[in-house]
Amino acid sequence: MPEVIDEIERQIKQLEIERVSLKREATGDRQQATGDRLQGIEKQLEELKAQDKELRTQWEKEKGYVTTIQNEKARIETMKHEAEVAEREGNYEQVAKIRYESIPAAEATIKAAQQALAQATGDRQQATGDRQQATGDR
Repeated sequence: MPEVIDEIERQIKQLEIERVSLKREATGDRQQATGDRLQGIEKQLEELKAQDKELRTQWEKEKGYVTTIQNEKARIETMKHEAEVAEREGNYEQVAKIRYESIPAAEATIKAAQQALAQATGDRQQATGDRQQATGDR
């Protein structure tokens, strides 16, 4: 899990603990101050949960692309082995099909997934940078 998401989750947990604590001590003279702080915490929680959801969705998407790339690379290695076996057995039709159809198709899938991953990663980095710039976190 990316460090950014982990940090947001820790902040959410900390704010939820603080919220519960404030709800318990909201009595008498402190009620107004506690209520104001409670509203601030609610707003922060809402923002952090939205940010967490957005980043988690992006991370899952990137993770899917990486999984696709890994699976296709493993499939190519398997197909290369199958082609070697078929060539030793004299099954040249199967060798041609593997080498000139199946492997290039898997390589195209890898290339497409790599491009999509690069695009998704760039989008995430830009969004994170824009968010930091807007909040002054830099």
